[in-house]
Amino acid sequence: MANFDTRAPVDFKPKPGVPLGKRFTHVYRERGKATTDSNKMRHRFGSLLDGYGQKFEQFAERELGVPTPWSTSASWKTLLAKWDLDDLLDIPTVLTDYLKAKGGEASARIVLREINRIFEEENVSYRVDTNGGVHFLHDHEFEVNARATLAGLGLPRYANSKDRFESGMTAINAAVPDGKTAIRNVFEAAEGLFRLIVPKAHRLAGDQVVALEPLLQRKYDGDKTAQAAAAKLLASFKDWIEACHFYRHEAGKPDEIHQPSLELAVHLVSVGAAFIRLLVELDEGAGG
Repeated sequence: MANFDTRAPVDFKPKPGVPLGKRFTHVYRERGKATTDSNKMRHRFGSLLDGYGQKFEQFAERELGVPTPWSTSASWKTLLAKWDLDDLLDIPTVLTDYLKAKGGEASARIVLREINRIFEEENVSYRVDTNGGVHFLHDHEFEVNARATLAGLGLPRYANSKDRFESGMTAINAAVPDGKTAIRNVFEAAEGLFRLIVPKAHRLAGDQVVALEPLLQRKYDGDKTAQAAAAKLLASFKDWIEACHFYRHEAGKPDEIHQPSLELAVHLVSVGAAFIRLLVELDEGAGG
């Protein structure tokens, strides 16, 4: 062991606002956008699982149907580097079930905190709940939005739009999110509603939105402020439509459009859900 001068004080302090005692990479490295996968996350999961022994390995293999160190000569680190992402994200749940079955409630809470620490430090877009279930970070916002939107789409008249919206939510909540499909399906849900309100419209396009203006003005009749705000809302609906068109493709032609970032897909789908609720209100107000 090296000889250090123990009398030398450690009195350096960074500028105000910079946290003390944190790893350099957690303070100074640009984190960027959260990702859906990470080699370091997989490696750290492997290190975490190494301590649970063959009984857990056998349990995990039986539950997931995927080879673990119990039936192979490979380590957790080696195997998890190759696993499908959805199987990897089942591991926290399986481990929690295993620990609780052994009466290890306290151990389960400790390991779940460690898993969330790994997710956060490796900047991946998941968190684990108190029962070991893994969720997307955007799940809470989506749950609130989706419930409100689906409640509004409950009538048989809206069945097609409800189906499209649910398909969009399924796509963005997949283990590997498909933001492009989510945007398209939510757009089609809105388009179906628009065509119910404006039967002569063949499609939902920015220049068609003006047909909704009389309905909005009538809805807020007598309130000039609300009517002015509604006009701006209609303009933002047009902007949303045109933004979604970047991720739509013509039928019968190769789809060469790249996937949007998860962050952008979340924004477009969330805003679309709000406009779908607005369209339902306008349809009901028009006697639909």
